[in-house]
Amino acid sequence: MRITANQLTLFRIVLIPIPCAILIMGGQEAKLVAWALYIAIGITDFFDGMLARKYGSTKLGSLLDPIADKIYIALLFLPMAVTGIAPLWLVIALLIRDPIVTSLRSLSQIRGLVLKTASFAQYKTAIEMITGGYMIWVFVVPDKKTTLIAMFVVFLLCLGWFIAYWIWKKKIHPRLVTLVGMVALALGIRAVLSVETTILVYGLVVLLVTWVSAIHYIIIVGMNYSSSNAKASIDWIISTFLESVVIFFFVLILLDIDGLPVWVPIGVISLELALGAFDNFITSERMIRNRMGTWCKVLLQLLIIGIILFKVYYPSKIPFFIDYEIWVDGYLLFGITMLYFIFIATKYSRNLVAKKI
Repeated sequence: MRITANQLTLFRIVLIPIPCAILIMGGQEAKLVAWALYIAIGITDFFDGMLARKYGSTKLGSLLDPIADKIYIALLFLPMAVTGIAPLWLVIALLIRDPIVTSLRSLSQIRGLVLKTASFAQYKTAIEMITGGYMIWVFVVPDKKTTLIAMFVVFLLCLGWFIAYWIWKKKIHPRLVTLVGMVALALGIRAVLSVETTILVYGLVVLLVTWVSAIHYIIIVGMNYSSSNAKASIDWIISTFLESVVIFFFVLILLDIDGLPVWVPIGVISLELALGAFDNFITSERMIRNRMGTWCKVLLQLLIIGIILFKVYYPSKIPFFIDYEIWVDGYLLFGITMLYFIFIATKYSRNLVAKKI
């Protein structure tokens, strides 16, 4: 029985919470296990892409793959902020780029624009996977000599892979160039910097690369926005901005709130990223989410986030009708987000089946 690309993608979605939980709850040795699981699960992204190219991609695959990628990246970087591997502000800056670009992509599709993505933006997920894996490795294995030896071996393997591909195919693969460059950069930075500075500098370099691609995309959308007669309503633009940027930002801040289970913001962020990927897919099929439902979800989320922040910053002024444990608000926030995602996924999946897509 042949394993399909879609099966590998579903496998990745199901398994990725495991290393996330281990990284948050485990000790130093457990974190090394989490790192190994992240690497193993991340490799399936390469193989499902290979299978899709060999046997042909499907509509289901074009929906599941970006959802899997976004959940993977969220569950890779968010635990780093929780455990102190990386500063929270760096994780926020890395992750908030995605909903901005995703909402712009949906907007461009509503207006019928077909925009070419920058070449380096196509490898964003791979770059972030390498970055996250390296940051965890440096934290878990702080000994410089061990890290340098391991990274040098990895560099030689990647370089050998690059050369073998070049000899075999008679061409240079951009993804392999990216891989060799990222590993070489990691090796060079760790050779001269401490653990904390290495993680920060490497994270900043990748942050710069990902945001350059985002700015490039924003400019392209801006330049082509008026070239289509199709309209996106002000209602759609405002609700999408609140959902994709404002709520996303404040939920990320909730990672630093005492008394709130860390899995709540992690789960909400993962669902919001998956929803963005789903939105991209349905807008590409000329469908738009019902805005009334979006507004109800957004306003309820903002209300609950506001209650949580009020309890944190004004604990002595909490009125009696919200004077309960903060984790209850967290459960409500996650529950609303989950129910909305299930509703949207069910509703539009039926529409896609009806259209025989």
